[in-house]
Amino acid sequence: MKQVPEEAYKGLKGLLAAAILTHIDPATGTNPCFQALGYSQGDRLQEQGLGPLPAAAEAAEEVLCSATVHVPELVAAGLDVQVGDMSWLEGESHAEMYERAGFLATEDGGINVLAGSTLGGGTKINWTASLRTPEHVRREWAAAPHNLEALGPDSKAFSASLDAVCSRLGVSTGTEMSGPNARLLQGLEALGAHGEELPRNCLSKKCSAYCNFGCRSGHKQSSDVTWLVDAVRMGAHVLTGMEAQRVLLEANDSTGVSMGSYSRAAAGWSEGGYGAMVSVPAAHPGLLGAICPDSSPGALKKMMLDLRDGSGCVIFTRDSGSGSVGVDGAGRPVIRYWLDKTTEKHLFDGIELAVRALAAAGACRILLPNNCLNWDVRFDPEAAPEARAATLEAFIAQLRRRGVYPKYGLQLLSAHQMGSCRMGSSPRSSAVDASGQCWQVAGLYVADASLFPTPSGVNPMITVYGLAHMVASGIAQRWKAAKKAKEAAAKQ
Repeated sequence: MKQVPEEAYKGLKGLLAAAILTHIDPATGTNPCFQALGYSQGDRLQEQGLGPLPAAAEAAEEVLCSATVHVPELVAAGLDVQVGDMSWLEGESHAEMYERAGFLATEDGGINVLAGSTLGGGTKINWTASLRTPEHVRREWAAAPHNLEALGPDSKAFSASLDAVCSRLGVSTGTEMSGPNARLLQGLEALGAHGEELPRNCLSKKCSAYCNFGCRSGHKQSSDVTWLVDAVRMGAHVLTGMEAQRVLLEANDSTGVSMGSYSRAAAGWSEGGYGAMVSVPAAHPGLLGAICPDSSPGALKKMMLDLRDGSGCVIFTRDSGSGSVGVDGAGRPVIRYWLDKTTEKHLFDGIELAVRALAAAGACRILLPNNCLNWDVRFDPEAAPEARAATLEAFIAQLRRRGVYPKYGLQLLSAHQMGSCRMGSSPRSSAVDASGQCWQVAGLYVADASLFPTPSGVNPMITVYGLAHMVASGIAQRWKAAKKAKEAAAKQ
């Protein structure tokens, strides 16, 4: 029998597991696996959102934008703004809220790419983690070769934008810790490693755990319930299901297109911040089934049932390598990327920290998501501490030796895509200038995560908001000044 290629096996297994474990039977309104898994499914109630929206009207000047935070600033300045995309049903969340229903991947299938594709973008499916741009990242962006003093630690404008964003989103701490988050903090404390509560943009102190489906309760302050509500009240028009494909230029004018707990003990913040952070994921049956290692259908079933009593960790690396994004004949993105050796080392630094923290918290078994190898370790509950420590060290040494091999074994995901239209001080090394304006097209601005000169190393949501707020404020100021000058000239 011909052996199935590893990339084909990985894709097929993930697709089947996700399909089986996320399907909702129309007749019963549930999935027969949920009860066995001890999983409490979300409801289909409509969330708190924008409500009835005004009909679109013709306007002399329009700005079509993909980022949402900058809409209120533009509307307040007097521009007519149109925005796109929205879906609410949890049962359709992956199909409606994610690019390619959550199955977007790099060209070779090595890394799955989770990207928001809904009204509110990534803020709608973000896990509420709300970390400001670290100071070491701002210093890096202000230094050569980026030379973006507008984003540096001394930039009052960018700091003011971050402050405004955090205030509007109600970023705060004081969350009631879930079991997995509490156990991660317990393990980190036992190790003497850094661990603290994540600041969140949520009005509730108890997370519904449905953040990656939008928000079951409506308490998460994503842009569709904050900035877009502000914009609608100011008169903005919201259009859904739209896609900006071309920028039209006429005469001299242009139309612009515009988690609970964590640890940075392995993030290398004192050495520039290229490292790994450890946190707790929002875990649901479909994703867990797709990434769980398995040696047989029976083993996968038992593993899924055992997860009722488990805790998970997720590792975020600030990668030092790079990739590329092209377009195929149908106009769809083609993503090429794989980890460089430095990023691979940082990934395993984070994995080691997570493994040690879980072991210190009393785990009896630890496993990593690998389709091709059995990456797990069991601890004898009767073993002496010295024997348990020896088992742990042997397992960690084994992980280090194997690395990310084979390529389609270890399950890798990209949840924070950034830097494909980077901001900079020169058209030779960047796509837009410090104001967010395209070097090649006057009046065309970018205001999303593609502006990042380098990865942020932390959940990028607040940085994206801050950049968009700063870009929009600049657009509004320049537009007001131009309008004032035009009116003055007309009076002469």
